[in-house]
Amino acid sequence: MISFAVSIALARILFPEDYGYILIANLFTALVQTLGNTGFETFYQQEIIKDEQHRKEILNVTTVLRFLFNFCLFLIQFMLSFLVEYLYKEPIIGTLLRIYSFNFIITGLSMTPLFILRKQIEFKPESIANMTRDISGSIVKIFCAMHGLGALSFAYGDVAGSVFRGGVLLRHGLYIPQLKRWDRNILNRIIFFGKHSFIGGLWLYVVNQIDKFLLSIAYSKEQIGFYNFGNTQSSLPYSYLVYPLSGFLTAYLAKNKNNKPSLVKLLMRNIYLLGTLFLPITVYLFVFADYLFLIVFGEKWSFSVPFFRLFVVYHYLSIFVFPVSGILNAFGYPDIWSRLLFVRLAGLATVLGICILLNVPLFVYAFAYVLTALLFAWIKAYVSVKRLDVSFISFYKSVLIHLCCGVVLYMAAAAIKGSVADLYVSLISGFAVVASLFLVVNLSLFKKAFFDALDDHLLKYPLYKRIKSYFID
Repeated sequence: MISFAVSIALARILFPEDYGYILIANLFTALVQTLGNTGFETFYQQEIIKDEQHRKEILNVTTVLRFLFNFCLFLIQFMLSFLVEYLYKEPIIGTLLRIYSFNFIITGLSMTPLFILRKQIEFKPESIANMTRDISGSIVKIFCAMHGLGALSFAYGDVAGSVFRGGVLLRHGLYIPQLKRWDRNILNRIIFFGKHSFIGGLWLYVVNQIDKFLLSIAYSKEQIGFYNFGNTQSSLPYSYLVYPLSGFLTAYLAKNKNNKPSLVKLLMRNIYLLGTLFLPITVYLFVFADYLFLIVFGEKWSFSVPFFRLFVVYHYLSIFVFPVSGILNAFGYPDIWSRLLFVRLAGLATVLGICILLNVPLFVYAFAYVLTALLFAWIKAYVSVKRLDVSFISFYKSVLIHLCCGVVLYMAAAAIKGSVADLYVSLISGFAVVASLFLVVNLSLFKKAFFDALDDHLLKYPLYKRIKSYFID
């Protein structure tokens, strides 16, 4: 809610060009960040710790290496900013990169505490740290935007948020490395793991940023701004409710990789739960996107609506593969992960390159990106599920149910929108119909699967038990 409220305020103050500058700055920041994607902490997370001495030997290496790498990244981005500023002829992009470079120092100090807590399956401090980051960063962004700093508001807010987040993590998981001779065997294993993580991270960067890189070449800053704004707003529900669970999932997968049957059941229930809970949200946002943008963000962002709708569907279909996305790394197959990313990169580069050569409209370009990205995401999911020794079809049997329910909800919401002329009445009526129909379908046709998926998270609460007994017994 905090981030959504801030995005509304910033959208009212800033302009599409500002979001174009931010996208370009983030493109180069992510590039530098990829150079430090060595997987040091992931090695510690997936390693089976024999005793306290073994733990300290690993952390001594990973903590020092992380800080040294991140300090070098800080210097690289700081110097790179002047080159980018010269190439784009936009001083604001260079300034953004210099401000963002300080994040590398902060994460260099806080990365080890973060993974120590994840290894211990302690996620409450991380949640507090993320909330502290969001609140502090939001305050700084609004303050800077109101004082006319434009796109720089995002950079100052993000760095301020990282400072507060890092402080919370250091308070709960501080580790001071012992400066002694490193165990050569452990060092070699970390370097081997880091090499494949780096290669995979490099491909991941290019895969995630190739659409934006080509955008910055072929389209105007204003068009890029509309694209970026629609994509960013569509990802908010998932960025704050789903994707932060990646750390928990990786830790859980690594800890329980030898118990595949129970792991399969847990993953299938969570896939069903995510698909069920986000279905009405996705349908409602898709159908009423134009009304919501007009009321919330203002008429100047109306060109972002088609991109918003497209990426809402993209993020919804992506949550089905999200729970299995960490299997290859958690099970110790970073080489397979990196090869799959390379194949995905080749596919995206080919499709988007053709779009640029044909000079297609920006929406066609975005549509081609979404289709290609989803195709390769599901290919990766297929390879990952095979590592669980289970049939891919049976593992994802619930997806067809969600798609059919989605069609029904869409038809109902579209009928309400088409029959009610008043904008506000249409929004309220549409919400009531989608929510009611969603509850009726799940509590009548699929109530057992629905409650089984909720059991993993809510069974400890007496109120939930009473509600479940009312519908099931």
